[in-house]
Amino acid sequence: MELANRIRKIRENYGLTQAEVAYRVNISPQAYGKIERLAGNSSFVTLEKIAKAIGVSTTFLIDIKSKFYHEEKKQPIGCCLGNNSILGLWMNGGR
Repeated sequence: MELANRIRKIRENYGLTQAEVAYRVNISPQAYGKIERLAGNSSFVTLEKIAKAIGVSTTFLIDIKSKFYHEEKKQPIGCCLGNNSILGLWMNGGR
């Protein structure tokens, strides 16, 4: 029950309907609704597909101890550095 509630809350937090997630997972809306009621009966593969459809990691989706419903994405090093930053200039040979 906890996992089912978590999946529902995460989906809602990301502004998705059950039908949207069901479409992305390639299952019927009725089957997806059942997952949100009885997630404990779902296979790990199905949970992976749901996580991908929502846009979160599988680990985040199934972490029933977490109180958070929106996953903080970690940015790769240098992702936010423009070419004019010291690192950006160094990586581009000073150009």
